Amino acid sequence: MLAIRGVVGEGDRGVACGLKIAMRRREEYIGELKALGGCEGAVETVRFMEGLQQDHMERYDRSLLLMKEMEVKAREKSKFILKLSGYVVD
Repeated sequence: MLAIRGVVGEGDRGVACGLKIAMRRREEYIGELKALGGCEGAVETVRFMEGLQQDHMERYDRSLLLMKEMEVKAREKSKFILKLSGYVVD
């Protein structure tokens, strides 16, 4: 009996992890800019960075969902191929 292992590579997960780290850092920068308060350009920069943050959060969510979908599809295809080859698959 063969067990099907995960097919999403570390590199794929690394992209999502890197995006999460960048979002965390940007959140720190936004906090520092907000602390400056009325400093010239700070308000516009905060708005811009918050927009980027929202965009990256959406991309992060979509990339995780896509990775999960790809893993499920690849696992289904692997099971099908193994069954065609005569292996017993859980």
